[in-house]
Amino acid sequence: MRLLAALVAAAALTAGVPTVAAADDLIVRYKPGTSLDERASLRGFGTAEPLPAGHMEVVEDADRRTLARLRASDDVLDVERDARVKRHVVPNDRLFGQQYDHPLLGTPAAWDVTTGVPGVVVGVVDSGVDLDHPDLRPNLWRNPREVAGNGRDDDRNGYVDDVNGYDWAQHDGTPADVDGHGSHVAGIIGASGNDGFGVAGVAWRASLLPLRVLNSSGEGDVSDAIKAYGYALKAGARVINVSWGGPTFTRAERDMIAAAQNVLFVASAGNEGVSNDRTPTYPCNYDLPNVICVAATDQNDALAEFSNRGARAVDLAAPGVSIPSTIPGPDWALEDGTSMAAPHVAGAAALMLSRAPNATAAQVREALLGTVEPKPTLAGQTATGGRLNVAAAVQAIGAYAAGAAGATPPPRATARSDARPPKVRIVSATPRRSLTRALQRGLRTRVRCSEACAVMVELTASHDGETLVLASGRATRSRAGTATVVLRFPRATRRELRAGTRLRATLRARATDLAGNVGGAKRRVTYRR
Repeated sequence: MRLLAALVAAAALTAGVPTVAAADDLIVRYKPGTSLDERASLRGFGTAEPLPAGHMEVVEDADRRTLARLRASDDVLDVERDARVKRHVVPNDRLFGQQYDHPLLGTPAAWDVTTGVPGVVVGVVDSGVDLDHPDLRPNLWRNPREVAGNGRDDDRNGYVDDVNGYDWAQHDGTPADVDGHGSHVAGIIGASGNDGFGVAGVAWRASLLPLRVLNSSGEGDVSDAIKAYGYALKAGARVINVSWGGPTFTRAERDMIAAAQNVLFVASAGNEGVSNDRTPTYPCNYDLPNVICVAATDQNDALAEFSNRGARAVDLAAPGVSIPSTIPGPDWALEDGTSMAAPHVAGAAALMLSRAPNATAAQVREALLGTVEPKPTLAGQTATGGRLNVAAAVQAIGAYAAGAAGATPPPRATARSDARPPKVRIVSATPRRSLTRALQRGLRTRVRCSEACAVMVELTASHDGETLVLASGRATRSRAGTATVVLRFPRATRRELRAGTRLRATLRARATDLAGNVGGAKRRVTYRR
């Protein structure tokens, strides 16, 4: 049988008979009138328990042959695996009832999947954190190579006694909070959950890295922020929350963020009630694939009156009105601001990385933007027109990281909308590489786009009128030029293709520009062993 025919046959077999473990409980629905003897004959030696809804039973410990007999019988209407359910995780924190933001965002459903892991580090670049707060202390990042209080730079990183982070405002190793802002932000991201008091953060087991750059007046220098970013990178942070901003574009800061391409920077949009499309604020307005900018909504999913907006510069919204969280004291308080909205997104990103640790920052951003809950009140106010949906984002990140999600959300807009599709050309498809190396390392394909765009490339093959997607990859361009897209083969496809000596296929490139217009190109390729 030819290679592609074998692939099609394997796909058809998988579609007809779901993969079932060697022994599984099955729920079987029979046609009315099927006798008990006929049911027993179909299930063989397996035992069954009737269900109260008529004509159904649970067949226990069914093997593959039993499943096949049941599937093939005209007396069986439906067969499905018995499924597991579990309670939605609701923490016992005393103030959880006041946290309307979690039910609104579907966070309890996300907690059924993960509540975070300490290995995911979130940098909190802000006014510091109350290091003794009982709701924050369990989740504080700790420098494993620094000895507390000995007055020495034990790990030789240039900072003395930086056990839990660093303070560039006071130039010491104790990034304690001075006005409550940083502690409130940190609590939204990752206050310890299910501990019987206080509040629960979005990612209640992630590690919080306090990095103080703001003084007691809430102001700081970009140079200190850049130092904090560098510190966070060395500490292994995957997410950095920046709940502040300024009107000045700084090339040094932009280049630093761009260089940290696998770290997601979550920035607040600002509280001036203006459009960031017309009045930029940074780092929100840096047009980078690892920056996500957040507006604030209220309890009714309406854009907060104070919140900045921008159909091009602001990506999505999250709750930012009357948000309860931690403040020094220790205490808890309600606060408003896009500063409170951004850490919801940072916490969601931490949950996503807890589930898919190999996901890139760009993939986390794509999943966050691709799973927002659309809101009429946000249409035209943000690039997505939607509000953060934590549950959907956590569920989706595995597919995005595997390259199996839908179309890549385009990069944020930087120009006026138009109706012309981008011009797309597949520049090179590396046909000289052997099939063996391509399966091991992926296919490197270069695609040229006439303007800023998101590019998705698929390697497809056809047989008997059916098109199979053998490999896929995606990339983004913030301006016209050539993007390098690496196409990865799923494990099952690699296994099938290893038996062949030659693969004839078609590369299909699809580019989406800032206005949502789609252009495409295709190219025939042949790979040999």
